[in-house]
Amino acid sequence: MMKISMKKMSYLNNTITKSYFFAIVGVIFNYSTSFGTYVEEGSYHTKIVKEDPSAKKLFSKKDKEVIEYFTYMCHACHALESHVVKWCKTKDASIKFVKIPLTFGIPGLIAHAKGYEIAKHYGKDDAFSKIMFENIHEEGQYMNTKKQIIDLLVLLGIARGKIINAFDSSLLEKRIFVCEKERKQKNIIVMPTIMVNNNVVTPVTAKGYDKVFNVVNELLLA
Repeated sequence: MMKISMKKMSYLNNTITKSYFFAIVGVIFNYSTSFGTYVEEGSYHTKIVKEDPSAKKLFSKKDKEVIEYFTYMCHACHALESHVVKWCKTKDASIKFVKIPLTFGIPGLIAHAKGYEIAKHYGKDDAFSKIMFENIHEEGQYMNTKKQIIDLLVLLGIARGKIINAFDSSLLEKRIFVCEKERKQKNIIVMPTIMVNNNVVTPVTAKGYDKVFNVVNELLLA
């Protein structure tokens, strides 16, 4: 009988799990960009037509708010990230930019989202995102466990005790639940998705990663 070392077994389990999650995320991203009755086609964006009651509050004309829905596992989100960073450095200070990591109820993605929210609370969200994208897409480290996320947050200078207390807190659990509920209400299945005043922009509708924020800027001026 062939024997497999514990180290080899751990590698195989990680590889299988990693492939499984990449497959799920890949299917979601490559899903049709049609939003059925929820959108109205535009030249470079789509517009939500059937709104839930919270939509007017989230996308008030008085507010200049841009929201990015993404996951760290998403190859396209990784490809867009440099453009996100560049735009954030040049955008008007009156424009609020919000990143929302999606979970789809997947444990690994929930851990990612919790890590991001904790990092954001301590002003470490940009550094957290940079390391997460690099580790997953350039170094091949999946970062799918609670321990890995906590260790990364500690590396960023956040006290381990504070991270542990926040990680499974009811407040953070509620935040994750609300974001997933919002995703379902708005039928967001394509990543990354950028929303500007109820308009949906993706690299597909914008005709390229480098054109996404050109469209965003035009919508902000509309």
